[in-house]
Amino acid sequence: MRRRGFTLIEMVVVCAILSTLAALVYPNLVGMKSNRDRTEAYYRVLRLAQRGRESAILDGQTYSLVVKDGTSVTLQREKAATQDTDPRQAQTSTTPEMEDVDSVTLPNGASVGNVALDGKTSTASDFTLHFYPDGRSEGGAFEMTEGSTVRNLTVTTGGLATLAEGTMAPPQSNRWEAGQYEQRSTS
Repeated sequence: MRRRGFTLIEMVVVCAILSTLAALVYPNLVGMKSNRDRTEAYYRVLRLAQRGRESAILDGQTYSLVVKDGTSVTLQREKAATQDTDPRQAQTSTTPEMEDVDSVTLPNGASVGNVALDGKTSTASDFTLHFYPDGRSEGGAFEMTEGSTVRNLTVTTGGLATLAEGTMAPPQSNRWEAGQYEQRSTS
C-alpha cells in the first residue's frame, strides 16, 4: 500500500512560489505602514492644537502651541507658582514660565516651512500660538513640508484648528478697527 504525501520536489516548488510572493508583497506592506505613520504624525499635531484649546478652557490657564527647531510641535502651559517660593527671590520677568505638556515630532524629512501668526508672516522659530481660557487664540497657521507634499495647520481666532493638504491661505486679520466700514460691491 502506497502512502499519500508530497514529494520533496513539490515542497520545494511550493516554498519557491511562497517566497516569490512574499518578496513582492513585503515592500508594499512596509510602504503602507510608513505612509500610515506619517499621516498619524500630522493628525497628532492637529489633536495637539485641539487639546491646547480644550485644556485652556477647562484649566482656566493659557496654553501655547510652539514650533521647536522646525521639526517638532510642543504644547505648553503656564507653570503653576509654587507656594514654597520665597517672594523676595521671585523673578520679575513679564514672560510666564512655561512647562511642556506634550510634543509631536514630525516624520523624517518633514519640517515646518511658512508660518503666519496674528495676521503676519513669520519664521518657524518665532511661532508661539496662545490658547486663552475663553477659547480664543491669536489665530495662525503653519505649513509642514515633506518632499513635494505640503500640509497646513490653521487655527482661527476662535481657537478652532484644521488640518488640510496644500499651502496655507495668505494671512488675514479678522479684526475690525473702530470706525471702519465693510466695502461692498454694488453689482
